[in-house]
Amino acid sequence: MKVLVTGGTGFLGQHLIKKLNDKNIEVICFSRKKKKNPYIDIESLENVKVYYGIDILHPELMSKLFKDIDYVFNLAGFISFKKRDKQQLNKINYEGTINVLKECEKHQIKKLIHISSTAALGFGKQIIDEKQNFNWTPYKNCVYSYSKKLPEKELLESSCNTIIIYPPLILGPGEKENSTKLFGLIKDKKLLFNTPGKGSFIDVRDLADGLIFLMEKEIINEKFIINSENYTFKEYNARIAEVFNVKAPKYDLPKFLLPFLLIIIKIVERLNKNPAITYENIFMAFQNRTYSSQKIINLGFKPKYTLKDTIKDTKEILIQKGKLFNKK
Repeated sequence: MKVLVTGGTGFLGQHLIKKLNDKNIEVICFSRKKKKNPYIDIESLENVKVYYGIDILHPELMSKLFKDIDYVFNLAGFISFKKRDKQQLNKINYEGTINVLKECEKHQIKKLIHISSTAALGFGKQIIDEKQNFNWTPYKNCVYSYSKKLPEKELLESSCNTIIIYPPLILGPGEKENSTKLFGLIKDKKLLFNTPGKGSFIDVRDLADGLIFLMEKEIINEKFIINSENYTFKEYNARIAEVFNVKAPKYDLPKFLLPFLLIIIKIVERLNKNPAITYENIFMAFQNRTYSSQKIINLGFKPKYTLKDTIKDTKEILIQKGKLFNKK
């Protein structure tokens, strides 16, 4: 068996490739550039070949790597919540994805497993499953979420067997950006307010296992949410505070503040090319985004890690790497 992973040097890619390597599966990986200080050195793995300087917007460069491949994991994509990045988001997350799909069709790949996001499924009052058909027309200011939705129709109508995976917030050992900022704010008691929204999470190790599980299953053109736990953001902040043995944020922002906050953030985004908080960040922090992974559970897969387990493991790695604070 031979597997290709696009964007494989990232957080999820490192864990997925390590697990594939441990199963003695030959892996080809490509990425635009080399990561500094990766959590897992995939280049040192016995069954892995890594190619740099290749991205999904240039099919003429990546095409040769699809030869003799059985399965493709498309992890490549662009994450930004800034309105000024809308064009780039659509270009990479839509056009780039379609480029990968066309190569899979051309090379008659057995299965394409495309990593989307629960962001593409939108939000709602009830727990959301794969049948959700969300109308993004009124919410196109949510530029990242909208961009992840764009390729869905073409993926599922392709002649290539395509499985779309919708993970929520991905946490775990090796995750730096989200964890370092939020953990640091709560540890230092600088986060004063809880937003009223709800969210979901998956441990990166569970997600990697789920991807391999679905690769090995006889499934054709399906969508799957892989989720571990749902929580309010107040509960999420409290779990982090518990692990760090500090008091959780005390105050709750009322829902009626959202329209006023959005007006302010629109002004901030016009004046600041690189805002710390964006319209999409604020808007989604007030929404209900809880998801059901019952579909994959019915096939026999169940995540192992609780949110508390994941926070503890992530904290320990951040300490070891000197990314959070020095261990006493």
